[in-house]
Amino acid sequence: MRETLDIPESPQDELFISRKGYRRGIEREDDLFAALLPSFPNLRSILPDDFSVAEQAVLFSNAKFIISPHGASLTNVVFSNWDKVVLIEFSPERSESFATFRNDLQVKRHYLMKCQSVPCETKNKQENCDVWEQQIDVDVAHSTEVIQSIMSGAHADREDFVIRRHGHSGAAS
Repeated sequence: MRETLDIPESPQDELFISRKGYRRGIEREDDLFAALLPSFPNLRSILPDDFSVAEQAVLFSNAKFIISPHGASLTNVVFSNWDKVVLIEFSPERSESFATFRNDLQVKRHYLMKCQSVPCETKNKQENCDVWEQQIDVDVAHSTEVIQSIMSGAHADREDFVIRRHGHSGAAS
């Protein structure tokens, strides 16, 4: 299918992948998107399920950067111009599958923003929460600052960042 696409040499689109209504979405997603718009006025928020597979392929093939929570929507990266796209991924801090995913990607740059999950509440205190079922908890201002610095080229030597949890001012990098 990739061979049938007209993948542009100079992609121009800026994508923010939504996971609203799905597990592992970004808590305060709307706030984060709004905070990014002044720096990235062409940023477009999309929910891939709203598009056909062919339309998703076109969207991703035209993307110069993609901001997304870790999830199945990122399989669409196979349609992107690998040597041109920058992928910024929010993922639970305990993401064991990330190393494999990073090795499989062939994008120009791939940045991981490690985040904690929203604290869960269970009826049984002995029961553990499944990190893959929880929302991703981010400090909007810190996330915006890191994304702006990544896109400015300030982090050419770094790929992983720890993002503060909303409402916590503790050290993060």
